[in-house]
Amino acid sequence: MNFSTIVESIITYGTETWEVNKRNEKRLKAMEMDFWRQACGMSSIEHLRNDEIRRRSQRKKDIMDTINIKRLIWYGHVQRMPAERWPKRMLDWVPDRRRKRGKPRRTWKENIHVEMERRHLQHGDWENRKGWLAGSSKRQQL
Repeated sequence: MNFSTIVESIITYGTETWEVNKRNEKRLKAMEMDFWRQACGMSSIEHLRNDEIRRRSQRKKDIMDTINIKRLIWYGHVQRMPAERWPKRMLDWVPDRRRKRGKPRRTWKENIHVEMERRHLQHGDWENRKGWLAGSSKRQQL
C-alpha cells in the first residue's frame, strides 16, 4: 500500500483549513510512525527510535511537513484571489468579540506566518505561483 497516495491523502484531507493543536499533532505523528513501523515489519516491542524507522522507510518529511505545505499552498491560492471572493473575505475577516482570558491560542493565520518565516517566504511571494509552490515545498529550516 502506498502511504502518500492512500493513507496520507485520507488523513490530511481538509487540513489546509483547520488548525492542528499539539494533542492532534502528536496523534497524527504517532499514527504515521505506527504505519511505518508496521511497513518495516517492526513491532513496538523492539523499541526502535522514530529516526531509525524513518531512515529504513526512506522518508524525509513527516505528516506535519505535508500539512504545512498544503496550508501554504492554500494560503497562496486564496491570496491570489480577487478581494470580493468569499474565501479571501473570510481569511481577512476579524471577529468583533474579544478572546477569552488567558494565553490566547495561535490562530491559523499566525501559524501560516510562522511557517512562511521558517521557509523564508516573504509577504507577496504568492504572486509568483511557481515560486510560491517551490518555496512552500522546501523543508523547514531547523
